[in-house]
Amino acid sequence: MQVKSKSLQTIENNTSYYGCAFFLKEKASQIEGCIFENCSFRTDADFQKIKNCQFINCNFSNRFRLEITELSEEIGQLTSLTELHLSGPRIKELPKEMFQLPSLTHLYLTHTRIEKLPKKIGLLTSLTKLHCFFAKITELPKEIGLLTSLAHLNLTHEPITELPKEIGLLTSLTYLNLYNTKITELPKEIGQLSSLTELDLSITEITKLPKEIGQLHSLTQLDLSNTKITELPKEIGQLSSLTQLNLSDTKITKLPKEIALLPSLARLNLRNTEITELPKEIALLPSLTHLNLNDTKITKLPKEIAQLSSLTQLDLHGAKITELPKEIALLPSLTKLNLSNTKITKLPKEIERLLSLTYFDLI
Repeated sequence: MQVKSKSLQTIENNTSYYGCAFFLKEKASQIEGCIFENCSFRTDADFQKIKNCQFINCNFSNRFRLEITELSEEIGQLTSLTELHLSGPRIKELPKEMFQLPSLTHLYLTHTRIEKLPKKIGLLTSLTKLHCFFAKITELPKEIGLLTSLAHLNLTHEPITELPKEIGLLTSLTYLNLYNTKITELPKEIGQLSSLTELDLSITEITKLPKEIGQLHSLTQLDLSNTKITELPKEIGQLSSLTQLNLSDTKITKLPKEIALLPSLARLNLRNTEITELPKEIALLPSLTHLNLNDTKITKLPKEIAQLSSLTQLDLHGAKITELPKEIALLPSLTKLNLSNTKITKLPKEIERLLSLTYFDLI
C-alpha cells in the first residue's frame, strides 16, 4: 500500500509513505516493511522495533528514538537515529554497524552483558549522553576522549575500576556519575573538565581526591557519601561555584579551614561522619542554608555559628551534642531545628528569639 502527501498520526506496517507528515501521538511499538521517503516527523518518533524499513531523505523535528533488547545489522541504516536504548542480557557487544549513526546523540546501555566499550565508540562524535546502568563494563577505552560533544557520562553500578587519562579531553562534560562503581582514584586529568558541574563519587572505593580537583571551577555539586575518604585536600577551597557538598557516611574527622573559601556553598551534609567539631571558619559561608550534622560526634557548636545569616535548616539528630550556645538565637533565617535523640537537656532562654522557626524537635 502507498500513501502520499498525508498528515498522519499512526503508522501501518508494510506501507510506503511519500511526502507525508507524521504527528505521532503514541509510541509505535514496532514497525515492519515500511518505506518513508521525503517524510517529516513533527513529534517524537519512538519505536521498540524496526524491521525491514527504510528512511530516505526524512526529517525529524524532535528525537528519533529506538528502544530494543536485541540488535540487527539494519540498525546501521537508521542514519537519522538520535537516541538508542539497548537493554537486556541478549546484548553482549555493540555491533560495528552502530558506529555508522552520525546523528546519534543519546546512547543508553541498561542491564546488558557488554563488558567493555569498543574503540570505535570514538566515532560517535555527535554523542552528548552516554548512560550505562547495571551493565558489565569494566573499563573505558582511551578513545572515549574523542567524544568532544559528550555532556553526560553515567556509569552507575558498573564494575569499572579506573578512568583513562583521556577523560580530561571531555571539555564539554557537565555531568559525571560514578555512583557504586569500583573506582579507587581519580586521574589528575579530572582537573581539565572545565565544564563539569556535577560529580557523583558516592559508594565508590575512592580514598582521596587529587589536588587537581580544585581546578573544577564550574563544579556545583560534589557527592562523596559512603566513600573511604578520610580528608579533603586544601584545594577544595578553590571550588568557587560549589553549592552542595555531601560527605555523609565517610570517615572524615575534620573539615579543612579552606572550607571558608566556598562562597556559594548552600548545602553541607556531614551526617554520620567522624567529625567532632566544626571549625570556626564555618561562619564564613554566607550562602549556607542547610547544615546536616545528624549522627556525628560533635559535642558543641562554635559561637561563630551565629554568623550564618542564611541558615534555614540545622539538623543535629543523634549527635553527641550536650548544649546549644546562646548565639543560636542570632540565626534570623532558621526555620528548622532538629535536636532529637541528642544529649541536650536544657535549652538557652535566648532560643525564644528564633521567630522564623516553624519546626523544632527535641525528643
